[in-house]
Amino acid sequence: MAQDASASKSAVIGKMTSVLRLAKDRANEGLGKVKEMKERAQERAHRFTIGSGPAAGAGQLFGSGSPVSSVDHKKVERLIALGFTAAAARHALRICGGRLNEAGVWLLDASNTDEILAAEVAAQEASPLCSGGTARVAGLRGAADLNGAIVTLHTWDADSERWVVSLPDGSIKAIRARNLDPVSCHPVGKGGAAASQETAFSPPSRAQGAQGVQGAQVSSGSGKTKADDDAETAAVIAAVLAAEEAEEAASASKQRASATASGGKPAGAAPERPSRDDVDLEELRTLARDMASSNGQPLDEEVLFALDAADLLQLVDSLSLSPKDRDADEAKGSSEVKPSKPSPSSSSSRRPDGERRPSCRPMDDLEAASASSTTAAAESETRTARGVVDADRIAEEQRLKEAETRYALLEEAQRNRARELEAREASLLEAERKLEEKRAEVSQRRGALATPPDEVEDTLRQAASPSEPDFSEAPSTPTSPAAASMEAELDAQREELRRLGAEVEAAARALEERQAASQLASEERELRLLEEESAQLRMASTLQEEEARLTRQRRSLGMLQQALFKGAREEKLSRDGTVELSLDDGALDAEEPTLGSGSDPEEEEEPAPGGGHAERTESCLEQGADEENTEADAEDENEVWDLDWSTLSSPKQQEASLTSKACAEEAVVPSAEEAVTPSPQL
Repeated sequence: MAQDASASKSAVIGKMTSVLRLAKDRANEGLGKVKEMKERAQERAHRFTIGSGPAAGAGQLFGSGSPVSSVDHKKVERLIALGFTAAAARHALRICGGRLNEAGVWLLDASNTDEILAAEVAAQEASPLCSGGTARVAGLRGAADLNGAIVTLHTWDADSERWVVSLPDGSIKAIRARNLDPVSCHPVGKGGAAASQETAFSPPSRAQGAQGVQGAQVSSGSGKTKADDDAETAAVIAAVLAAEEAEEAASASKQRASATASGGKPAGAAPERPSRDDVDLEELRTLARDMASSNGQPLDEEVLFALDAADLLQLVDSLSLSPKDRDADEAKGSSEVKPSKPSPSSSSSRRPDGERRPSCRPMDDLEAASASSTTAAAESETRTARGVVDADRIAEEQRLKEAETRYALLEEAQRNRARELEAREASLLEAERKLEEKRAEVSQRRGALATPPDEVEDTLRQAASPSEPDFSEAPSTPTSPAAASMEAELDAQREELRRLGAEVEAAARALEERQAASQLASEERELRLLEEESAQLRMASTLQEEEARLTRQRRSLGMLQQALFKGAREEKLSRDGTVELSLDDGALDAEEPTLGSGSDPEEEEEPAPGGGHAERTESCLEQGADEENTEADAEDENEVWDLDWSTLSSPKQQEASLTSKACAEEAVVPSAEEAVTPSPQL
């Protein structure tokens, strides 16, 4: 059973491994496709950024510095509420010139998906800090009390490389970008609340677009063409946006009226500085007032103050167009909220202190416009609600069918898996049963082949006896094939063991031989080293003996020289002649007397007995002493004569030493002869 469990586990693991491998391959394939799509989107974003011109950087493209983006944040928020991202909304407004209804239609067009994706990728690669957004101060050391404060970004100072921000208390600061953590890249709306965060872009389907704008268009099964769907979608979007604008304008008017009725600002409130949005609104009002005056259509100041930034931009765009283009634009966007005509009764727009005066007429006009826009939206919703419901129902039914199909496939796969496991388990059980039967059969055969000892002795005795075999008995049972195969296998294993044993013995003998050879080689090497060492010792002893002999010779020569000098000083010999003698070990057979200037040869041939040798010896000693004294005086009058082997190389010193030695030997030898040989006179 344990083997069965392990086998089933391995089978399950193998199956799961194959399934996981297939899933991994599919995931890698999907990942490759996603990477390819991302690379294409980045390439489009790069082309989009390059095609926007050198002056249109990431900040200008997505609302960080241009006046249009700084005042169109309300339109961007409305498009974001419909399900689009902020980058796509800003790009659509820039393409459509700030017209909200055309931007909505442009975003719903499926042919613009690549351009929208490129704009979003470029927005992601741009800096998260943008003008009009909010950020949190962090990492300040000098002004640590500002850490954690939410500030509003106004503009980027390139000279000091700092962001000009406004704090909640109204003060203006310049802070580095590294100390600002982006909170929202959208412009801040009224009340200081940041705009909604950007969401991941996914092109909305027709059903989703209809749900977002309360019935933008009908599904393809209703029988309408694409042009009709686009026109109806544009009308619905325009109606919804106009209603939202009217509601916001009415709420703003109510807030201004309540603030004016309560006496303006609360008591004790600090004077607020004009924000960047107020400055932009004032510039737009001035521009609209000047353009209307130049066109001969003066505007009431109350109407201008009742309009927000988006409405003022639309008014400026309409005033900048020609009358013919203005009529066409009004016919195209008839559902938008038109600015109220100037009231003749209103004459002043501002109080002396600069605040706006309350007025109720713009409120009435905006409420009427809101009511009409709400009616148009209700009618469009009535026309498209049925189609939206049908589209949702069809989509839901399709999803349910796909889910049922998927669940059915999974259930079938599980059943197949269970059947496969059951078949595998049955096969394993059958194999185990057969294995047990085979083991029992083999054990029985082994018991049958085993012979008792008595039977073995009887068999041997019968084989040894010469009696004839008894054929009456039953023949012996032949050996089974299984036993024969087992015996053959055992014999083969024995042969293999013998062969391995022989190889091991041969390897051991070879190892012993190598060890003996290495030991013999080491002994021979030690003997050679010992012989070399003994030879070196003998040579060292020989050198020491030679050095001792040379030392003794030097000492004997020094002693001889000192004796010669001492004898020369004690005995004042005459300078009649000199005798040259050799210092070799042979007999003194070379004796060459040197005659003086006044000597006679005949007298030299017959020397006076007993006195010739003495005179010559004295002359030789005296001459040698004079020469040595001369050389000693030449060597700075040294008091001590040190005999050195280096002095033998000098010819003068060698000649002087030889002369002195010859004279000394000549003086010694005759005295010995005289002692041995009797005198002729005697």
